[in-house]
Amino acid sequence: MVDFFRTNKIYLGYPWKIDGIYKKGDKFRIPKTCLVERYANMPKGRILSFGAFSYSRTSNMTLDFSCGRYCSFATNISLSSYEHPLDRISSHPLSTHPHMRAFASEEFGRDILIEGHRFTGKPPVIENDVWIGDDVQIKRGVRIGTGAVIANRAFVTKDVPPYAIVGGLPAKVIRFRFDEAKIERLLESKWWEYNYADFPQVSTRNVDKFLDAFEEKVSTRELVKFEPGIIDVSQDLLKFINSRL
Repeated sequence: MVDFFRTNKIYLGYPWKIDGIYKKGDKFRIPKTCLVERYANMPKGRILSFGAFSYSRTSNMTLDFSCGRYCSFATNISLSSYEHPLDRISSHPLSTHPHMRAFASEEFGRDILIEGHRFTGKPPVIENDVWIGDDVQIKRGVRIGTGAVIANRAFVTKDVPPYAIVGGLPAKVIRFRFDEAKIERLLESKWWEYNYADFPQVSTRNVDKFLDAFEEKVSTRELVKFEPGIIDVSQDLLKFINSRL
């Protein structure tokens, strides 16, 4: 398995480590549909749908957690879990879970009605260059825009605009990283679609100067979009292992 990840440039531990992260007998989880862009750095114990150069220090992410490129995730980040029904006589699982029917039958000799309920919403959409701090919880279904920063211990309950810095319970916009014109220029550049190793050697502290050089390289085709390839880990890993048996 290590050979598979090494061959496909998928990193198993931060920063950019493949060897020595797992030992024989260790377990990790892969969702049924797992599309990983080469040069992504996985959280320990999980193989998730990450874009190139994104990394995570959180090992307890749900399997439907995914993100774009250049994202940075700190520790103990989680998605909101089960959402109980609010439009029934009770939010208790008495009307939703088969184990409640089984218990009623075994303990009281009653056959009760169980009606289905969707307990988990869609996962959040996490775009590119998103930085999420320690102990953050994210509500399912929200969108976190490119360039956003989520402060430590925030609870994100609604969409976060691009390049916003948010914090609090619930999270609110504290400020934006740049002024409106600069944000628009950054979004138009789509710099995350390129390999950082090919960027112009200009200090990134001066955003306008960097973008001037970046846009010049793009216009002259010195800089082209980075296409490292996407690996369907859930399918390709099994094929790779079987080919070695």
